[in-house]
Amino acid sequence: MPGVPEIRRLGRQLKGVSGLHIVELHGSLTGEAQGRVFDPPPGGLTKVVLSTNVAETSVTIDDVTTVIDCGRVKEMQYDAMNRASRLAETWAARDSATQRRGRAGRTRPGVCYRMYPRAMWGQLPPHSVPEIKRVALESLCLQVRVLGLGSVRGFLGRCMDPPSPAHVDSALRQLVAMGALAAAPGSKAASLAEEPEFKVTPLGSHLSRLPVDVRLGKCLIFGAVLQCVDPILTVAAGMSNRSPFLSPPDKRAQADAAHKRFNDGHSDHLRLVQAFKGFREAGGYSARRAFCDEHFLSFDGMRTLADLREDYAATLADLGFIQGPRGGAAGRYGELAPEANARSGDAAVVRSALVAGLYPNVIKVVLPPVQYEATAAGSVPKVPSAHQLRLYTRADDADPEVSLAVAAAEAERSARRKGGSSVGGGSASGRSTARSTGSKRSAAHSAASGRSGAGHPSVVVYNGVPQQRVFVHPQSVCFHVGNYSTHCLVFNEKVETRKVYIRDITAAPAYAMLLFGGELGVLPAKGLITVGGDEWVAFTAVARIGSLVTGLRRALDKLLEAKTADPDLPFRLSPVVEVIVELLRGGGM
Repeated sequence: MPGVPEIRRLGRQLKGVSGLHIVELHGSLTGEAQGRVFDPPPGGLTKVVLSTNVAETSVTIDDVTTVIDCGRVKEMQYDAMNRASRLAETWAARDSATQRRGRAGRTRPGVCYRMYPRAMWGQLPPHSVPEIKRVALESLCLQVRVLGLGSVRGFLGRCMDPPSPAHVDSALRQLVAMGALAAAPGSKAASLAEEPEFKVTPLGSHLSRLPVDVRLGKCLIFGAVLQCVDPILTVAAGMSNRSPFLSPPDKRAQADAAHKRFNDGHSDHLRLVQAFKGFREAGGYSARRAFCDEHFLSFDGMRTLADLREDYAATLADLGFIQGPRGGAAGRYGELAPEANARSGDAAVVRSALVAGLYPNVIKVVLPPVQYEATAAGSVPKVPSAHQLRLYTRADDADPEVSLAVAAAEAERSARRKGGSSVGGGSASGRSTARSTGSKRSAAHSAASGRSGAGHPSVVVYNGVPQQRVFVHPQSVCFHVGNYSTHCLVFNEKVETRKVYIRDITAAPAYAMLLFGGELGVLPAKGLITVGGDEWVAFTAVARIGSLVTGLRRALDKLLEAKTADPDLPFRLSPVVEVIVELLRGGGM
């Protein structure tokens, strides 16, 4: 079977068939549970082993005489656009199919039934792609640093099928941006060539112990820190699985209306939280299925979310991030206990935990020039419509096409300087900022709309920073939004068709960006606090706010470091966490 959800679903369907003894085999089981596949079935029953590809090699079950191969497999694949690994279902390679066939007849004659046409055999790839070339490398690079194995690039370069240096460098940049790696005192963090000078942060130490993608792990950790475990478990499960929201072509209007009932602010993630909450509270099997039918939700998808939530809760509990009572109303691992969810009802806090995990997947919202309309009280600014906004993400400067766009923009800027004119009609300051209060919308909009970087039609270069224009996916709750309360959004996924669309968006609170974003910079002369090492994302604020945030960041690092030494240390008693939560709840600058 492709994966655990399919195994569990088929297992439930086979329970009603008499004469069968069903046994599961997959990597999520304990060693004891996996060992049951070798036990003989009770008298008069036929043993049926439902297995993932874990049984392809190195497993010999003596009494297996028949293999039924569905031809599908779930494997980790690297999504270059989103710089993340995804568990994707695909067709198995021919060498894997041959290994599956070999599970029958190891100790006696056997037969293999392949559940796909014979003509497909020649269309299957001959060999599986080595995993190191099809997964995100952040977790692996982090492990190399934690184990003290020296240069990451040098260590991975000695593999039989080494990943490309650009892929490794991209992973290291992501780890630095996330706060899992930091420059050692006296070193220059901008230079990835000096890899040994990067040290593992307290956050990185915790992430290295989580068996999930680093972004997902950071979401889970900050869900525990900010005491909103329950909703973050749902979001994390949703990020690991396809969307359960259904939109049949002949009932799209009804489906959209049903889904709107779950809308919770400008956040696709919180909509999923509300949908799962309704599913969980619906009652038993029949009531939950009816709930899904009424609200155009995938019943199997929601059950998969429930299974993934339980897996992630178990991981957090094992590492001491979930504490308190277990069982009953508190959940199997304490994930529903009040101690873990004191702030689960506060949308600003939950969104902040998402910002912590999803950064640096940031969208900058650029407003159009201000227009006014006459009212009885005088002229007031008009609220822009969604199509008037321009949305940008940072382009990957490791992409050769992006590099060409940057070079073209710099050449154009140099030429225009010699000619005495400004670049692209932009503002003299050459700055587009995401601000918590106010915005020079006309200048920012015109400059960000410039056509610098002609070598890559979707990339513009603004103030030396390559950025890519993106669009909100039509199924997002933010599709019709023109009046965001913030100028920064975070997202989970890009999808490229005719345009580059963004899925799974959440409006990012200003203090969440400052506390949990990238490198912090204070520019007193300009009245700005920057996030990420340049002015692409910046907030209008006095310098003392930068000092406050820097102090809180250091205090949080010390708390996470203490948690490494003492896994039983509770976050809910920390005054640092209380101060951070109050800032996030206040929301203003």
